[in-house]
Amino acid sequence: MTDESIAELQAMLDDRRKDACDRADKLARLRAAEQSARDYIAELTDDQIGSGDDPVGFLVASHRVLANELARLREIDGKLGGIDCEWRPTRWVHKGDARRYSLFIVSVELQVSPFYEGERYAIRNGAGSCLNTSGEWEHEPLPSSRDDAFYERCRFKSWKLAEAAARDARRA
Repeated sequence: MTDESIAELQAMLDDRRKDACDRADKLARLRAAEQSARDYIAELTDDQIGSGDDPVGFLVASHRVLANELARLREIDGKLGGIDCEWRPTRWVHKGDARRYSLFIVSVELQVSPFYEGERYAIRNGAGSCLNTSGEWEHEPLPSSRDDAFYERCRFKSWKLAEAAARDARRA
């Protein structure tokens, strides 16, 4: 073997060592990134997901958790209108009506009263009427003149019921 062929072999060996070191560095960075992702998912899920050695199971479970978390955040955002502070909205109008002024805009309003338990929703038209659970508009008396029957008729017990009734009232 000549000095030249030894030098070529030495250069090839050095290149392979360099490639091996580069691959080892990449693998170490990938493992660190994977661990960071596991730690992040574990933090998001209160350590319910993130342990174990099954990478496919981890990906499936973490995707499901992140999708559920995203859906929950979108639901909250939809209810609160994107507000992220200590204030809480208590009146909603349809986005198509929000920029126009009219006494007859249908609104959904969050109500709390000592005359019933919890929160309920009133649907008003701005002209002194409220929608009852039968889908009919009726005069809304002063608070001192309202009775239990009125609250049962004219206060919706959930956002979903109130929103559906308000949509129907807007169409009519």
